[in-house]
Amino acid sequence: MKPFCRTCHMSATVASHDFLEEDDFHNLKASINTDVCGAGHQMPQAEHVMRKFWNSGARAYLDMGLGLNSACKP
Repeated sequence: MKPFCRTCHMSATVASHDFLEEDDFHNLKASINTDVCGAGHQMPQAEHVMRKFWNSGARAYLDMGLGLNSACKP
C-alpha cells in the first residue's frame, strides 16, 4: 500500500492517519472500505495514483488484509 497511500498520508496531521503502523489500517477499516472501496472511490485522490492502484493487485491485498469482502476485490 505504500506507493498508493503513504505518499499523502505521511504528512497527515492526525497520527492515526499517517499509516506508520499496521494498526492504523485496521483502526480505519470502516473508512477505508467506504472511501477506497466504496462506489465513490474517494481515495486515493491523486488521479495517477488512483489509476495505478486500481490497475494493480494492491486492491486485493487491501481487501484480504483487512477482511473487507468489498468492491476492492479483483
